[in-house]
Amino acid sequence: MNHQPFRSWLLSEEPLPPEQAQALNEHLQDCEACRQIDTSWSKVFGLFQCVSPAAPAPGFTERWQQRLIAQRMAAQRRQAWIAVAVTAGTALLLLLILGIQVVQILRAPAQLLLMWIARLTSLVNVLVDIQKFILMVLNSGPIIPITLAIFFTGFICFISVAWLATYRQMTSNWRIA
Repeated sequence: MNHQPFRSWLLSEEPLPPEQAQALNEHLQDCEACRQIDTSWSKVFGLFQCVSPAAPAPGFTERWQQRLIAQRMAAQRRQAWIAVAVTAGTALLLLLILGIQVVQILRAPAQLLLMWIARLTSLVNVLVDIQKFILMVLNSGPIIPITLAIFFTGFICFISVAWLATYRQMTSNWRIA
């Protein structure tokens, strides 16, 4: 005999349609195993109904909140120590690199002077090129329409503002929420 639909119906908490309820009652009259399941489930369900739900121990919420705060503080301390360690390691590495370069510079000061003269010359050449470009643009008045000049001016302003905003965002203090 197939007991599966009847067992599912017995253990279901939803009300059965009339035809299924009638079929279940007929089956219970003939089947001792399903009758035992029905009786046992009724007793267990009754016990569930009369037992009150377990309450947490007194002070549970406060202990849980204190433990949560302590865990967050420990995580923040751990992050702070990691940040300090990374910063210190980076600083030591940069000092080592700088020390090596200072030692090399002190061995050959003439080479340093030549290098700075070359850099200064390069900077002057770049400034002269920029001046030539600006003069060329200004002297070619009718060649470049005014709308294009306004567009380039606006674009340069936009890039400048974007750069400043990015710089400010990167240098602002970060706060732990």
